[in-house]
Amino acid sequence: MTLPRSATASSLLLALTLSLNTMVYAKDMQQIQFRSGEVTFPIPADWKVEVDQDGGGIFFDDRSNSGTLRLTVLTAKSPRPVSPKAGLDLLPSSASETGILLANGTALSSSINRAREDGQAITVFKWTLARAAPPQHARLALFTYTILSSLEADKQTLEEFAVVEAIVRNTIVSNAVPR
Repeated sequence: MTLPRSATASSLLLALTLSLNTMVYAKDMQQIQFRSGEVTFPIPADWKVEVDQDGGGIFFDDRSNSGTLRLTVLTAKSPRPVSPKAGLDLLPSSASETGILLANGTALSSSINRAREDGQAITVFKWTLARAAPPQHARLALFTYTILSSLEADKQTLEEFAVVEAIVRNTIVSNAVPR
């Protein structure tokens, strides 16, 4: 990728994003219809798919030092009617999480947490997607991507993170009313 000397930080970021998106979609992808289509998203065709004991999804590349993407979906009934555009209001309110509205009508917020698990430092990236399901329901999809903190700057991890970020941003949360 060649950029002019006068390139600004935002143009560098745009070029990097376009480059990463090209790389992400160069992979063969499979479409996941999680919980009968409540949440639909692409993942690389070679990733493993598992379901945990609570019904959440686990998605990963079966190689050494790969991160793990998890998905939990919650559908709730409100005591009062919800607006079709209430997605942003459904996101967790936190100073560390700022919500945006995606082009597909789903609201998105994200955060990063660091912790220790089994004596190892880990980094957990979290994305919450929210969508109203009028007249009185809302659906939240919570993605987490966990890696060893020591691998945050690793080239393979950065490439995988770009794939995960594209997965989340291309996720469709259904606004269909639950039965």
